[in-house]
Amino acid sequence: MLLVLLLCQGAWADTLEAQDTPQLKSSAVIQLEQGNIQGVVRAKVGHYLGIAYAQPPVGPLRWQPPQTVQAHNGVRQASSFGPACWQPRSDNQPALNMSEDCLTLNIWAPLKPQESLPVMVWIHGGGFTSGSGQINGQALAEQGVIVVSFNYRLGPLGFLQHPALDTPIANFGLLDAVQALRWVNTNIASFGGNPNNVTLFGVSAGGMMVNLLLVNEQAQGLFHKAIPQSGYLSWPLPTTESQSDKRVMDMNGTPVPTAEALAKALTQTLFDTPPTQAELQSLPAPALIDAVTGFYRPVVDGNTLQDQPYRLLRRQPPRIPVMTGGNSFEGSVMPYSGLSVEAYKRYWKGDYSSLTARYQTDFAHSEVRGFQRAFGDERYLLSAYVTGQAWQKTKQPAWLYYITLADNDHPGAPHGRDAYLLFNGHESERRQDQVLTQQLRQYWANFARTGNPNGEGLPAWPAYTAKDKQWLMLGETVTQGAVKPESLELLEQKITEREHFPER
Repeated sequence: MLLVLLLCQGAWADTLEAQDTPQLKSSAVIQLEQGNIQGVVRAKVGHYLGIAYAQPPVGPLRWQPPQTVQAHNGVRQASSFGPACWQPRSDNQPALNMSEDCLTLNIWAPLKPQESLPVMVWIHGGGFTSGSGQINGQALAEQGVIVVSFNYRLGPLGFLQHPALDTPIANFGLLDAVQALRWVNTNIASFGGNPNNVTLFGVSAGGMMVNLLLVNEQAQGLFHKAIPQSGYLSWPLPTTESQSDKRVMDMNGTPVPTAEALAKALTQTLFDTPPTQAELQSLPAPALIDAVTGFYRPVVDGNTLQDQPYRLLRRQPPRIPVMTGGNSFEGSVMPYSGLSVEAYKRYWKGDYSSLTARYQTDFAHSEVRGFQRAFGDERYLLSAYVTGQAWQKTKQPAWLYYITLADNDHPGAPHGRDAYLLFNGHESERRQDQVLTQQLRQYWANFARTGNPNGEGLPAWPAYTAKDKQWLMLGETVTQGAVKPESLELLEQKITEREHFPER
């Protein structure tokens, strides 16, 4: 489980620079609008790390939209990652250098391409509380694409609507992502990339960030394809008080608290009396971050996010190709989600015979496994299903995938399995992992190039249609078919149920 959590957070480090120094040499100097940089080269791929894409969001810029990065003189070295954004420390994950000055990005670019290359922008997961852009970007760059990753503000530094703050914006981390995409649009040609062929991809909270960018007006035109992996499009989000008419029921059976109520509850653990804006601004970042428990959620603030994301996507899905999916045991992450099995059980209001009928094998094993499986499907797999359904309104294809190849510790493919295979699966000792890793990398790179994942030597992947509901199922073998149609239809009904509660 630990490995899966670290991978979905994006909290592993590409330590090539530290371990393989004899194989590295300096790259050519890259000229950017903000000034010149120089990275390193390994195996015909340039690594350009820790590049600032915005001004440090510190002091008066805390809880402000990201500002354009300032120019510098001379040549700045870009051979090591910048600090991760502040997040809770854990004894179970690699030590991270952290700072509030963390808005940097990383680029892995094949050298001397014959033509402008497709660009893949990775958004890390971690429940909006942890993770970083420190990934093994070399693995996908070797497929002939440029890979970009970036840090964005996390937890209450990135997503907060406190009554003491004089701003209508709550999702600063989302605006960081928009700013990173603007930077890519302006600068990626200097690395051999095509700014008119940008694909977003991300896992878990990163997949959710892709979902949010799909419905964010400021991000439109900055990317051209999207791969939300295990996103949670249909998970209810808090709203600001001004947007309270857009509140819905939570997955614990109670109304989602307003963003202001959540913020006040958080700061009550830090202050004896309601804090002023000045007191919040001067609060040390670690104190604020350490007050968070469980996962964190973006906010429907009426500014950066106009409504619940699934409503927005259903109403007007962007006309771009999309590829989305999840894993067969996403419920592996439930113990870390902040939602207990008992709370989720209450959400079904004591009448869950229809649920147990659809998950007979899991409930026969144990009630805990049954609810974990259902939770994982409702939170993550349902997101892909809703996206596939919504895309039927467009003239663009949707490609859905379902990974069933388990590891040695779970009754199915756990949460984050796709990210592990994409970036680190070649390190596995299992032959089936290595084979699937190569297939996934080819599918992803093909999609980035053309909007279609199919290619020579790969099993055929049919586009999803409302009539056939075909997914690509990736396990010991690769097949095509409908995935849990009755279960997903039942879980989709819960979205409608959550639209109504007594306070309305």
